[in-house]
Amino acid sequence: MSWAEEDWTVGLPGRALQKVKELQVQQERLNRERQQKQLQLDSTQTSLNKQTVKYEEVCGELQCVQRELQGAREEVQAGVCAQERLSQDLQVKQAQVCSLEGQLGSARTLTHTLEKEVKRLEAELEKLQTTSSSGDSMLFSNPCWSMTSPRYHNGGRQEDRQGQREEGDNKALHVRVSSIPKTEAFSANQPHMF
Repeated sequence: MSWAEEDWTVGLPGRALQKVKELQVQQERLNRERQQKQLQLDSTQTSLNKQTVKYEEVCGELQCVQRELQGAREEVQAGVCAQERLSQDLQVKQAQVCSLEGQLGSARTLTHTLEKEVKRLEAELEKLQTTSSSGDSMLFSNPCWSMTSPRYHNGGRQEDRQGQREEGDNKALHVRVSSIPKTEAFSANQPHMF
């Protein structure tokens, strides 16, 4: 205590001096507690400032993450739309492939049928040509045949009729062959089928 404080306590009764001392001790204790509280408050304020800065940094990072997340969602949505579009395109392509496979099967069946028909007609034509050639050979190789024989005079009409009949058969065969499309022409019109 200073001398001024000691002066004003001079002359006080003993009980009053004791009370003054107790109050002075209490005041000093309260001052120390106040200083401690002030230090704690300053430390807390500093910590709060640090936490505030950190919070602001975390908020900024969170906003960046949210923007990235939104971009990722948009990319995923675009990918889903593209996948649906590709799936639809694939279904269309598969339908086209099935249709083309059906057309290919029909074309192969038709080609096989036409090839069999052509072979049959070629065999029939060869048979007719062989029969015609054999008949002519037998006619001219017969030793009994002569210009003055009754066979010549009487058979002239028969030979004419036979020639007309063979010519008619050949025309009919030509009409039947020409009415069927050739395999080569069919293949040329549809190269992608084979």
